[in-house]
Amino acid sequence: MKKGEPRPEKAAAAGEQTSKSSDLVAGIAMVIEKSGETGLNKDEILAGLVKRFPDRNPEAMRSVIDTAVPDRISKEKFIVEETADGKFRKA
Repeated sequence: MKKGEPRPEKAAAAGEQTSKSSDLVAGIAMVIEKSGETGLNKDEILAGLVKRFPDRNPEAMRSVIDTAVPDRISKEKFIVEETADGKFRKA
């Protein structure tokens, strides 16, 4: 190992964290997509994720929802629009 190179276990852990975050973003997109025309608010999205990922911390998932909806999902997956009553749905 050369000076300045990341240790293999740290590189693997960083990749694993990115994968988990990507899984959550994909899960958020799926939950929103399945909501249809009515859409879901962030609490309802969290409830769907808790069912899909029961082993994960709900507070951490809420943080990902807050950063991913609607901007990140709109950039990476599909356009997300917010309804007049504060729900998010696929445009």
